[in-house]
Amino acid sequence: MSRTRFLVKDDRGFSLPEAIMALSVLSIGILLTITPILAGLNNLGDARLNQVASNYAQSKVEEIRSLDYADVGFPSSTPGGV
Repeated sequence: MSRTRFLVKDDRGFSLPEAIMALSVLSIGILLTITPILAGLNNLGDARLNQVASNYAQSKVEEIRSLDYADVGFPSSTPGGV
């Protein structure tokens, strides 16, 4: 009889301390994963804005380069061809 008692599985489930510990480990894991993801998304948005500003500045440089030398003018005055 005592031999069969050891072969039967105990189906009571998790105890309260085990469930609390599992939830706390899971919560810490989720929080540690979400923080770098949010930081990466923030950096992605900043990089996108920097790229737009860089493209705009490059287009203005190319626009000025396309002007004739005589049309460029002086810094204190408006170019004649504009």
